[in-house]
This record gives sequence, C-alpha cells and structure tokens, in this order.
Amino acid sequence: MPIEIAFGILNKYHRTHKIMLFSDDIETMSALYDYANANLTNARIHKIIDFLPKYSEVERIFFEFTFMSYATEIFSAYSHLPYLASVISRGREQNFHFKFFDEHTQAQMIMENLEKIKIHPIAQALSYFNLYMLKKTESDFGILKAWINRAIELDGESLLYKIAKLNLLILEGRLEEAEGLAEVLQGNEKFYKVFSNCVLLEDFKRYDRETLESLFGYKCLRDLGVWILSNLSVNAKYGAVKRVKNYLSYKLGEAYLRENKLWRLPFVFYRIKREHLVYIKLHQQMVDWGLLPTPPPLHCFADFIEALQVKQTLEFKLGEEIIKADKSFLKLGFLHFGLNVLRGKYNQY
Repeated sequence: MPIEIAFGILNKYHRTHKIMLFSDDIETMSALYDYANANLTNARIHKIIDFLPKYSEVERIFFEFTFMSYATEIFSAYSHLPYLASVISRGREQNFHFKFFDEHTQAQMIMENLEKIKIHPIAQALSYFNLYMLKKTESDFGILKAWINRAIELDGESLLYKIAKLNLLILEGRLEEAEGLAEVLQGNEKFYKVFSNCVLLEDFKRYDRETLESLFGYKCLRDLGVWILSNLSVNAKYGAVKRVKNYLSYKLGEAYLRENKLWRLPFVFYRIKREHLVYIKLHQQMVDWGLLPTPPPLHCFADFIEALQVKQTLEFKLGEEIIKADKSFLKLGFLHFGLNVLRGKYNQY
C-alpha cells in the first residue's frame, strides 16, 4: 500500500477511532507515525513497536496477530497476517484500500502527500508508479512520463518502471527513443521474465495493428513485437497472410510483375480495382446483415508476423505506388511511377 494512501486512511478515521500501525518496515512505519502526528489534530495513533516486549521473531508474530485480531477494522495490502486476523475475528478478509476507495480518491491521496513523508527512495518510487497506474487512462503523456521518470530516478534498478516508460514512448510514437530503451532492457537477462509477469503486460497486449506494425521497423522493438505476438496470441487460427494478399496493393503489384505486355496494364489495373471494390462492398453488406462475422483484427492471427513480411515484398510496395499514382491529379503520378521503374528504385525490395 502506498504510504500516502495509508496516511489518507489515518486522516479519515483518526477522529473516531484509535489506530495502531503494524509493519515489518520499522523506518517507514515511524515516518508515517511522525507525519500523522504532526499534521493531524488530536490523533490517537500508535505504532505496535512501542508495545512489543522483548520477544523472539516467532513470539512477535503471534503477539501482533493476537493484538490485530481485536481490531474493529483492518486495512492492509495483500498479507497473510492481517488476512488471518480478520477472518478469525470477523469472518471476512481485511479492507483493501483499492476496494475501499475509488481510483480517483486513491490518486488524490497520493498527490496530496507525495514526497512529504520521509521514506526510503524505493518506497517513494512505488508511490509514483501507483499514481501512474491509477491515472494512466486519463492523464496526458507528459504528466505520466514525469511520474515514471521520477520513479526511475528514485529506483534506477527497477525494470518495471522502465517497462512503463517504454510503453509510453511507443504509444507516443517516439520510436527512436523506444528503440534505445528496448536495447538497454533486452540486455538485461531478467527483462523478459519481469515483462511476462508484470502488471503492465495488458497494456502491451492491447496494442492495435498499426502500433504493432510500427515496431517492426526497429531491431529491438521488432524482437519485442515478435515476443508479444508469439506469447500473447489470442487466436491460433491462420489467415493473416491470406488477408494481406487480398489487399488491393498486393493484387496490383502482383499483376504488374506478372503482366509482360505493358500496354495491357491500365486495363488490368482497372479490372482488378473494380472487382476489388465490388468484393469489399458485398463483404461489408454481408457483415452488416449478420451473414458473416466481423473479421478479427489482423494481429489476432497466429501468422501475423508472416503477414507483416508480405507487406515488405516487392508486390505490396509496387501496389502501394500504383495506388498512389492512381490517386494523383490527372493520373500524372503514373509518369513518376514509370520513371522510378526505369531507375530501378523498386529493385531494393
């Protein structure tokens, strides 16, 4: 539980309840105690360390467990001791701050007291990360990045905060910076283990097709994209390659390479384009009428990576240039396209 939220709980209940603080981290507990007594009027707050006789570690645990079981309410994060004390004394689990307070209230508690309580930098970094998690869907990239950068300053060893920054850079489209950070992260042998088990994994899983495709222009980001797709595929079906080869770009490029009589190309292109538009219109009508299911996103298919490779083929690139020429003023783009063909511009694909 972030220390700032713990103070928010004290602030809410100190007028009506006697409060006892429990923690294995004596330094943090003492900092919270001092801050609460300095900022709350007539606070009846105590810390368990002041009541502990000279017990052994096992005896101390039993003493705290017994003492805690007499409490009318228990607030804590996931922990076995508060859970057992609450279940035995009240027949239910303890109060979790994230169930008791909504996300807006939790974020407000953290922001009101951020860096005001003197705690260890690693604990302070966790507060910034919790704030990021609470506000990531409603705050702008600048604010989120400032919080994550501060967390990294406070705890530079944490891979979790750097993964959060990587996600922000990718979503912001700052792929050069993201590539540099990804290279550093992938140089750490623990990276993929942390990545595959962290709370941020769902953010990466929600990338849309355009975002995933953008990763494949960079070496380290491409490796990350491949890992995401190979480990998080939600659909084992194949069909991405077939769909990409059915794109107008691929069909036009394929026809250009296949046709050996150049004078026929305008007629071939016209026929392919007309048939493609008719097919798209009919397919959409059948989806609208419920006769066909809505096609899943391209990245949901198991062969999505192969489909991205198809988009880098000569057929697809030529088709894109043909479409661009067709959309140009008076079709003059075909002159530019022809010159590029003569210059061998497309031989690199």
